[in-house]
Amino acid sequence: MSSPRRATVVVFLSASGGTGRTSTVANLAWVLAAADRRVLVLDRGSEGPRVPEYLEPFYLRDVVLAEEFGGGAPAARDRSANQRGTAKRYALPGGAGHIDVIADVPARGISEAGGAALGAARTDTHDYVLIDAPTGDDSAELAALAEVADVGVVCFVPRSKAIRNAVALALAFRGHKPAGLPIVPVATMFNPRDDPQARRSLDAIRTAFSPLASSGPATTVQIPYRPYEAFDPLLAVLAEDPAGDQGLREQYERLAAAVTDGGVIRMPAMPRAVGSRYRRAFGLEDIGDRDRIVVAYAPRDRPWAEWACGVLERAGAQASLLRHHREWMTDESPCELVVISSAEWDRGKAETELAALLDQRSVDVVRLRIEAGEHGPVSVDRHIDIARLQEPEARARLLTHFGLIEPPDAAGDVTARFPTAEPSVRSLPPRHTRFVGREDDIEALRDRLSAHGGVATVGGVPGIGKSELALEYAHRFASDYDLVWWLPAHDRQAVLISVSQLGDHMRDPDLNDPVPTEYGTTSPLDELTGGRRYPRWLLIYDNADTEGVLDDLVPSREGGHVVVTSSTAADPDLELDELPSGDSIRLLVTRVRGLSDRDADRVARAVDHVPLALELSVSWLAEAVNRERRTGTDVVDAVTWSVRDFLDRLASEHPDREVVARLVAVLTDSLRQDPAGRVAVLLAEMCAFLSTQGVGLRFVRSSAMTNALADVGGIDARSLRLDSWEIDRTLWLGARFGLFRVDWGERSNLRLHRVVQRALLDAMSDDQRAKRRAQVLGALAAFAPTEAEEAEESDDGRRTRAWRFRELQKHVFTSGALGSDDDAVRRWLVNQLRFLYTDGGSGVSLASTAPGHALLERWTRQFGPDDPLRSRLATQLANVERRLGKAEVALELDQGALQQQRRTLELANPQTLITARGLGGDLRGLGEFGEALDEDYDTWQGLREAFGDDHPHTRSAANNLAESKFLSGDPAGALELEIDNFERRRRLFGPGDPKTWWSQTRIGVYLRELGHYKEAVDALRGARDELRGLDNEISPVELVAGWHLAITQRLMGDAKSAKNANVQILRRLRSAQGIHHPETLACELSLAMDHRQLGDAMTAVDHSTSVVDGLRKYVGLAEDHPFVALARLCLGLSMSAADQAEKGAREVEAALEVIEGRLGEVHPWALAAAVARAQVTAALGDRAAARSLVDEAHRRCRVFLGDRHPATRIAGHNLSVARDSGAELDKGWRTIDVDIPQT
Repeated sequence: MSSPRRATVVVFLSASGGTGRTSTVANLAWVLAAADRRVLVLDRGSEGPRVPEYLEPFYLRDVVLAEEFGGGAPAARDRSANQRGTAKRYALPGGAGHIDVIADVPARGISEAGGAALGAARTDTHDYVLIDAPTGDDSAELAALAEVADVGVVCFVPRSKAIRNAVALALAFRGHKPAGLPIVPVATMFNPRDDPQARRSLDAIRTAFSPLASSGPATTVQIPYRPYEAFDPLLAVLAEDPAGDQGLREQYERLAAAVTDGGVIRMPAMPRAVGSRYRRAFGLEDIGDRDRIVVAYAPRDRPWAEWACGVLERAGAQASLLRHHREWMTDESPCELVVISSAEWDRGKAETELAALLDQRSVDVVRLRIEAGEHGPVSVDRHIDIARLQEPEARARLLTHFGLIEPPDAAGDVTARFPTAEPSVRSLPPRHTRFVGREDDIEALRDRLSAHGGVATVGGVPGIGKSELALEYAHRFASDYDLVWWLPAHDRQAVLISVSQLGDHMRDPDLNDPVPTEYGTTSPLDELTGGRRYPRWLLIYDNADTEGVLDDLVPSREGGHVVVTSSTAADPDLELDELPSGDSIRLLVTRVRGLSDRDADRVARAVDHVPLALELSVSWLAEAVNRERRTGTDVVDAVTWSVRDFLDRLASEHPDREVVARLVAVLTDSLRQDPAGRVAVLLAEMCAFLSTQGVGLRFVRSSAMTNALADVGGIDARSLRLDSWEIDRTLWLGARFGLFRVDWGERSNLRLHRVVQRALLDAMSDDQRAKRRAQVLGALAAFAPTEAEEAEESDDGRRTRAWRFRELQKHVFTSGALGSDDDAVRRWLVNQLRFLYTDGGSGVSLASTAPGHALLERWTRQFGPDDPLRSRLATQLANVERRLGKAEVALELDQGALQQQRRTLELANPQTLITARGLGGDLRGLGEFGEALDEDYDTWQGLREAFGDDHPHTRSAANNLAESKFLSGDPAGALELEIDNFERRRRLFGPGDPKTWWSQTRIGVYLRELGHYKEAVDALRGARDELRGLDNEISPVELVAGWHLAITQRLMGDAKSAKNANVQILRRLRSAQGIHHPETLACELSLAMDHRQLGDAMTAVDHSTSVVDGLRKYVGLAEDHPFVALARLCLGLSMSAADQAEKGAREVEAALEVIEGRLGEVHPWALAAAVARAQVTAALGDRAAARSLVDEAHRRCRVFLGDRHPATRIAGHNLSVARDSGAELDKGWRTIDVDIPQT
């Protein structure tokens, strides 16, 4: 029937639907592929189910036709992949054949995709092409199909009319082929019983199709009916019970023989397990005991083993790591074994252990090859090759081998992570590529986290390898997590900084719920606890030795894992000891060329098998051997001499000192033999005073540091002044000798192990230590941005300043800067505290107050109250306290500093004016708006004279003055001043400066207070959107802009949108700044007003009560503070709306008394409160008094706000309601809500 060099094309036809034609195509494709034939199916069927649904459990991958079909079809090669078409490939368990399916082929003619495939298949890439044609007898369709067909198969049900229609279709089809076509009739849903009716039906079919037989009787196939086919698209040849009637299988073999001209006459038997598992998947066979599959692996390949287990488990097998169920290999139940085959297997001891197990029983074994090349176990021939495959195809190959059927939703199952996957968010120190040993410990840690989740603590003495083990664990199992993050935990601020950096990477600007990332926020941890965006995560807190350092900084959730390394943990989950002798020897011999096991054992014993000591030994020995080799000594002699010299040097060091300290002495003594080495030691000694978190290379390479090295190093370090690359040579020399590690990549830092740091410090005398510390502090102070640099408003300036201050922040405590009397260092500390105020979140600000006050006290004792730097420190500390809502503390600090500065400096001195600017903020925070206005005006004028109108300090003072004008009841004056401020900022600093849009936010607020709601919405929305687009992080400034926009929406009548926005903003403010921060409480009060306007008065009462209590108890505002009065005003109106009229009236009266007493009767807030008093009076039933009160309030509004102001209009509306004789209490009255502003 077919040429040996091209595929046979078989077209399947049916005159009507419901004939089982597509099922026949799928089953025949399986029979042919099982016989190792390559089959292409063009699925053009017009009804469901389609061919891919029958084959779905055996899907392997998509194949682009031209890639698979080489050069067979020129037309296909010339088209793009989309034009060429893509086939889905299905593979059979253990077979060489496969099935490619192109589905959704257009219904008119052979498509481009199908034509390309057909042209290619006619070479030698496929053996058979099966075309599932559309139902019916369309003449053009039949002509196109007949042109390419070699065989026609007509499917029909064995009923008289259906037989006649099938014959007519067959004749029409063959009529389009002048040479004639072989036609195979296939009766589907045939009753196989041997009775007269079945025989008559078969006779009728043979008779009807006899005109189509070329010679002799036509080959007729009768596919028996199986009830299970009515429920799922199943491969009947696979679902058929091998112990039952084989009629169905025999008929498909007849069909195969007919279309292949005898090329395939038998369907090879499938393993019983494959058919059984297939039937179980579709409920055709009792599940019984699940198949047991155990996975063996080398420890570094455990991620692959876990992935394989997860895939097999999801498909119904009982799969386990050999480590967990070794008994499966020895009991009587059937068991199969998968071995993860890689170079790691060859390097380890697993081969010997596996051989011992296999001696005990006969087990089917297969290698799962994850790397190219031939790897063990050498005794196993069978393999599944998934090297370099993507996850879907690798999963399909694994399942296909075992004949397992994957549930439809298994592809997204989080229990089976593919080991080449990468976490969405990842930050780890570089992996130690030559990490050796600790495999049992890493396995134990993995078992602990996999079984219980939560926190696992790794303990052990310093230098024992806790950090290295945690790092290796994180790199090894990173693919199992959505997020992996390393957090230095030597002090609390280091953790907070790392958390904020984590938030930077977690934020997705495309989401409407970004993660606040301000310094000090813990919201990234809250986000992890929620598990919405990152269901599985790993956090490593390194060196958490200080008690309480992680309090409230460790998220908890079932999907998350936390590893904490600590040398002080009382009861760690994993306690590390020295390395086993074998691991120590392996570490040494793999790192020192030519080192024998015997010499390695001597070295390991000499350094007590301590991992850090072994690493340092490797560094010294490698350098010594290389040095000897450069003189012409052969490897053996060089190693022998180096080992002897090393052991002698080590023995000569003080035996009472710890081994690492003795090794550091050996290293530094060796380095000091030449000038370059002496500079490297000097650099290490200076870095010993800096953070173990790492020292940024930008600082190490800076002129501040290199000049300090040159000053101390003298002639040895002279080259550092002449060539900036010399410092990199020094870095590399120190790294080669193991004093520190240098990461030249993304992290770009130098890291000393803390035990090495301690050894370097202990080796110095007290005088040397004091001198070296002073030199380091001098370099840090020289690196710190100056006051002018700190005020830089350009993008580059802000980024550079921020990076330098963040680098310096790591070293504030470890360097001993807080104890320095050097003015340059003290000046740096003042500016560092300002950075924490401007760039730090509430967490960092709070963490800085205790050391800030302690430093202020020390400076006061040491230098006296008139010390200028002491006053500047007090000013910056006041800024921090004010930000935390501690206005009284801030006021006391600012007043003391300002008093000293005005006494000792000129009134127009910039530092005096800067302190005065802060004092204005303190007064606003305390509700002294009139005093703040006077102070802010004088400050603004002073800064204009000192720096000019365009200077950043003058612009900040203008913003403050506008705020004081607004709070004092002059929003028009505030608006005029802020418009000028905004225009100057936009001209000077451009749209990339957040302060430009903060200025526009204030413009929006002042427009709103003047009643210009539409203009206010435009300004606020524009400012919020610009702030949102500036960076991939969310700031309180953006949140505040959104909050004020929501207030304006409520005032315009859209309380629902306002409430929805404020719910989100309040949650973020609570996360970023705390639940009792003044801005957080102000937003909550706005939310209370939203609820009241929407008719939910009781929720408004709850929120208002919370705000009143928060302002009193936690912020510490006095009872007569205007903000407390505004909160009570909202509470009173909410109570009145909740049918608590008497309570509400008392709150409103108290609020009105405070506001009029502090701000005057004609302040806009007093007018709003007066209208509110009239409303609650009406709610009490006193209509006459309410009418009189609202009449007076309306008169004042007209005089002081104007007839067009919204407050005046509301008062006028309420007056009309009060005058209506039919009015019921306060029904129909409208409220003038006053939200708490910022200060």
